[in-house]
Amino acid sequence: MIVGSVGCLMIRTLCAMLKFAKRSQIISNSPFEDIPSLKRPKKAPDPFTMEEYERFILALPASVVNLWKVAFYAGLRHGELCALGWDDVDLVSGKIHFSRNLNNYD
Repeated sequence: MIVGSVGCLMIRTLCAMLKFAKRSQIISNSPFEDIPSLKRPKKAPDPFTMEEYERFILALPASVVNLWKVAFYAGLRHGELCALGWDDVDLVSGKIHFSRNLNNYD
């Protein structure tokens, strides 16, 4: 059985080839219409336990403890944390605005 992103890519490629063949009148029927997309199972989140969180915080250098506390309590993804800048922090209102995401694709 073919599963995962490789299987989805293979099915998409096959459907594209069959659609091209149909448009080019190489084939007369549309076999790609009955090919279902594969569903990738989503992984259940595996958050830190409170004990793991406390051990993690204790292992950090003091200079980054507050940053990681904000990340944990706000539920930030790593890309949101990496993109955070001082212009996102409003010390007067006590709010942090998360509006950017940094990833390997940028």
